[in-house]
Amino acid sequence: MGIPPKLALFLYFCKDCYNPFSLSTITLMQLKFLSFLLLMTFLPAAHLFSQKESDYGTYANAAGNYMNLYRGAAPMKYKFLHLGTFYAYSETFEKGEVKYNGRIYSDVWMNLNSHMDELYVKIPYSGREVVLNKSLVEYFTIGKRKFVNRGGAYFELLFDGKSKLYKRIRKVYSEKIASSVNPLTGSRLEKSFEHQESYILNKDGGEFRILRKSSLLSLYPEKRGEINRKLREEKISAQSEKSLVFARILQIAESN
Repeated sequence: MGIPPKLALFLYFCKDCYNPFSLSTITLMQLKFLSFLLLMTFLPAAHLFSQKESDYGTYANAAGNYMNLYRGAAPMKYKFLHLGTFYAYSETFEKGEVKYNGRIYSDVWMNLNSHMDELYVKIPYSGREVVLNKSLVEYFTIGKRKFVNRGGAYFELLFDGKSKLYKRIRKVYSEKIASSVNPLTGSRLEKSFEHQESYILNKDGGEFRILRKSSLLSLYPEKRGEINRKLREEKISAQSEKSLVFARILQIAESN
């Protein structure tokens, strides 16, 4: 690696500076020139430090009370083409509320990566995304959906009454060889994120895994007839979205 030009000039003019018997040979003009070189050498570093301070000041002013929320690490990037999405519902960030480290933050742009089970926050004035420390997240909302941290995992809260119904969404990465080339990826190797979900009901101090409509109805035998009648009236069938069916069953079961 070569010597920088400014340093080379400095060494050339200063070749006698380390010889005590030749100090008399340094002229006033040389000293002025050496001083100028030193100034030019250290000015860029000083300017950079000043610029960083200025940038931090701008960042701090823009972040305001949300600065602690925006200190997370950058999320992992998926540098390959894939089918489906690793986000819980949509790749679009939505505004919501999050309780983080004991403090509530509103109007925060968020999205949930259900492959990594990570909550992403988008910083509005920079567009940068950060991952929140899960151990500090108590709950958050994305649009109209509410999620809670249960034992170190994010669950959507579908029903919040005497009983509580939780939905866990997972996006499982998979690979398979297709019979033909996929026009999106340009390859027969298909990489995708598959949607999986599970439901947990907390009722009377117990926890139940709900697999289907019948398993939920079995927990309310005295209300079974009323529930089925109202579901028929509302044209809600077993083929309807599970989240909708399960939540409506609980609404009916816990009414009156």
